[in-house]
Amino acid sequence: TQAFIQNFTSPVADFGEAVEMAPGTFTTNGNGVGLGQSSTYFRGFPDGDYDIDFDGIPFYDTNTPTHHSWAFFPSQFLGGIDFDRSPGTASTIGPTPFGGSIHLLSKPFSPVENIRGAASYGSFNTRLYDFEFDSGSFGPGKKFNMNMDIHHLGSDGYQTWNHQTRNAGAIQVQYKLSDKTTITGFSGVIWLDANTPNFNATRCQMYGAQAGYTCTGSNAPFAGSGINFLLTDNSDPILYLDNQYNYYHVPTDFEYVGVHKDF
Repeated sequence: TQAFIQNFTSPVADFGEAVEMAPGTFTTNGNGVGLGQSSTYFRGFPDGDYDIDFDGIPFYDTNTPTHHSWAFFPSQFLGGIDFDRSPGTASTIGPTPFGGSIHLLSKPFSPVENIRGAASYGSFNTRLYDFEFDSGSFGPGKKFNMNMDIHHLGSDGYQTWNHQTRNAGAIQVQYKLSDKTTITGFSGVIWLDANTPNFNATRCQMYGAQAGYTCTGSNAPFAGSGINFLLTDNSDPILYLDNQYNYYHVPTDFEYVGVHKDF
């Protein structure tokens, strides 16, 4: 539910962490909650072997049916998540419904006007500033409604030299054509700058330092998105890993117009 996502998940969570409380769903993120490209397993299937959609519309990477959690649908855009552990119905859209479907849902419209602001600070110098606005019903006959979210995220990341900055906004507008027919428009835009590589979560993240395993030195969570092949000093992360080699600038957007009618 929206109440769960807003109150019981991290403010910086993306949809990968938001799904974790559902049975049979497991997510790992090597750079910290909401700070990298998380990998989600659903019913034992890896990402790419089940569908994910937003308001019934599937979205995918450009080369495989997998998903980039860091570049789509942070928790601020979500109004709920519905899990379908079957192949679905004839109306289920997507390339891999045999593994089930995770349906991300947009926020419900508020009947009253309100403005909300939030700020959070946490591990790894992670900062989030968020602004939300609900218009309530307005216009002739109170047939229009609108909500929007704008936020900024910045973090140094759990992994050394794995910084991330995200600027994002979403707006959703609804027009009530009649008691049984509505027209909805949604637009979500994200600008992401990161050094995130596809490194898995470390043993220290999963289990902590135990059984003689340390979380420092050669086992420290160095990142930097590209190995410097000179390897002149493996103890120095600046020399060992090239901080700028795989720098990512990822602008993404997702829009739709939907007509909903109750027959």
